[in-house]
Amino acid sequence: MSLDSRVRNAAARLPWRSVRELGWVLAGQAVATAGSVGLTKVIASRLGAEQYGRYALGLTVAVLLNQFLLGPITTSALRFFSSYRDSGQLQAFLASLRRIMTRVAVGVVLAAIPAVAFVASRYSVDWAVLAALAAAFGLAQNTFGLANNLDIAARHRARAAIFQAADPVLRLLLAAVILTAFAPSATVAMVAVAAGITITCALQWWTLSRGLASDPAAAPGARPSPAEISAAMAAVLRFARYFMVSGAFTWLQLSSDRWAVKLFLSDAAVGLFAVAYQMASVPGVILAGCLSQFVSPIVFQRAKEGTSRSALDHARRAMFVGVAALIALTVASTAVAFLFGEPLIVLFTSPAYRAGGAYVAPLVLGLGLLQIGHMLSLVPMSSNRLGGHLIVKIAHASLAVVLNALAVRAYGLPGLCVAAIASGAVYVALVLANNHRIMRTLTPDVVPALPKPLLQP
Repeated sequence: MSLDSRVRNAAARLPWRSVRELGWVLAGQAVATAGSVGLTKVIASRLGAEQYGRYALGLTVAVLLNQFLLGPITTSALRFFSSYRDSGQLQAFLASLRRIMTRVAVGVVLAAIPAVAFVASRYSVDWAVLAALAAAFGLAQNTFGLANNLDIAARHRARAAIFQAADPVLRLLLAAVILTAFAPSATVAMVAVAAGITITCALQWWTLSRGLASDPAAAPGARPSPAEISAAMAAVLRFARYFMVSGAFTWLQLSSDRWAVKLFLSDAAVGLFAVAYQMASVPGVILAGCLSQFVSPIVFQRAKEGTSRSALDHARRAMFVGVAALIALTVASTAVAFLFGEPLIVLFTSPAYRAGGAYVAPLVLGLGLLQIGHMLSLVPMSSNRLGGHLIVKIAHASLAVVLNALAVRAYGLPGLCVAAIASGAVYVALVLANNHRIMRTLTPDVVPALPKPLLQP
């Protein structure tokens, strides 16, 4: 066979849809990364370490909503979108999501009122206002995240990428204007980011609704019955409940580092650590999230109902490609952060945060290990066997909280960085052990295994 024939055959087998989708994901994440870095520079340089520390502490309220309530619902929606669409029940599924989100939003508002009043009376009005704004930001951010993930699940990569890019850019522009017009503070910064995400959220839902209206699977037809909507709600919540329970522990893990620094050190130290963490999040969370959002829908689509051994083996091959890419990204970005952490943190924030440069590389490694563990956890998610994964999440989060507190108290910020690496490594080991248990208990199918294209479902 000639070289030209081999090239043509290779091109014919190349999953061009996946390549095109990956291109949109990368483009959207590139702009989103630039916007996130710019947002960090504007807010950190304008606030100073102490106020930026308070801003970072306020954001832990938004993290709570993400991990405990709204994030699990988004995960469940991403998991079941393809199944309901393929079975012709997408209308009932979307109606169930609207009903769930409405109830959650009302519940958040009702819970926030006494919580804010307590903070105002027990601590200060400033902290209460900051907490209320952070809750509003978290509600808008996670509502936007649901709409964006529905676009991703439907493999509307272009629209999802555009809004992922628009979100941090709009927040950056509003933060620059508002922090210039008013005296810089954590509260003013929270107003800016909350306004930005609210505008983006409204536009994302509007375009998603228009897009789904042209989708044959979601086009208006026979109105879903209350029983169909209730059944879809039950399926979504049944899957999400595992993540809600584990999310409470994950929130403790993700927030305990900042609150431990505040408890044992100072608000300024929180600001220094938060800036280093934010810089480490560029490769450790944002770029890794880019890979995850590309691979996850393909894994779920391949896994189908999650009951077939051959389908799960087919799904795992796509997952392993994502894991290999995450390992390469983590190693390369840790090396870059080790060599250039200090100049990068000065360039993208201000000289006041120079000392935080030493913490970027270990945080990149710790966050990278967490993302590798998250990618590997697609096995229990795609097989709908979440009991063992729930135990893994609770055990890991509990260990991380204890390590964070002990490390900060004994060794300050350097100890916290070591704790991040250790807890990330433990998480990967626990997920691998659980995956091995799941695959060992599956019964082989009697039908032949599915073909092996690399990423094309």
